[in-house]
Amino acid sequence: MLSARSANIVAIVSRDTGDIVWRLGPDFARNPRTEKLGWIVAPGDVHLIPRGTPGEGHLLLLDGGGTGGYGAPRGSVTNGIGVERRDYSRILEIDPISLAVVWQYTPDEAGHVQPLDSYKFFSASGGSVQRLPNGNTLIADSDTGRVFQVTPGHETVWEYVSPTAQKNPVSRATLVPYERLPQLPRPTRTAVIPPNVTDFRVPGSPNGAGAGKITVVDGVDPHRLRAVRDPHGVINSADETPHDFCVVPIAPAGVPEPAAQANSK
Repeated sequence: MLSARSANIVAIVSRDTGDIVWRLGPDFARNPRTEKLGWIVAPGDVHLIPRGTPGEGHLLLLDGGGTGGYGAPRGSVTNGIGVERRDYSRILEIDPISLAVVWQYTPDEAGHVQPLDSYKFFSASGGSVQRLPNGNTLIADSDTGRVFQVTPGHETVWEYVSPTAQKNPVSRATLVPYERLPQLPRPTRTAVIPPNVTDFRVPGSPNGAGAGKITVVDGVDPHRLRAVRDPHGVINSADETPHDFCVVPIAPAGVPEPAAQANSK
């Protein structure tokens, strides 16, 4: 199995004949099944989930994003290299037979507002993904040096951020079971209690006086996070999709704040 990041191709090559026996890309608009996947740009760490692991037999890959693909020169792409662009990453679990997306992790599942905060999950230069025996997924975001683990319901349950990521990006992360390292003692695991976000502050930031207050506006759905249509995604892909947004004016210190205004398109 191989992936060609610059060509937007994922393929399986026969060991006996050298022929390509299964392929995704480079044109994901060629038929309805691949079109539903959305355009895969700069794929990496492509593999089949091993036997005995949740999702066994499915294709798991890091759809890195950035630029990729070759084609006719157009617009600012005068040399025909990198004709497709997407400024965020996706993790895709794909049924290799039906090509259906069984599970995914994108800025939507991460809770980022699209497209404004899509970049918060963007590992264009590398990274990795691993399905764990408990069903969680371990992801390495190379560009930020962040390694994190999410549940099937997309909840982040563990993360580590490398302090040297700018000079030494984390290109890959793999969970090694203790059974393979019998010389190491097993540590005692202690559950982490989530902080109270209404009073959790970095040193020097204001606390109290309404800090951390959440204002709920009638008619605005706080869970509807997509601001505009994403041509590469499969969520809210209709041209006319209603989206809520809220405008909250901030008054100078000592001046009463006017009431929040809400609009819905």
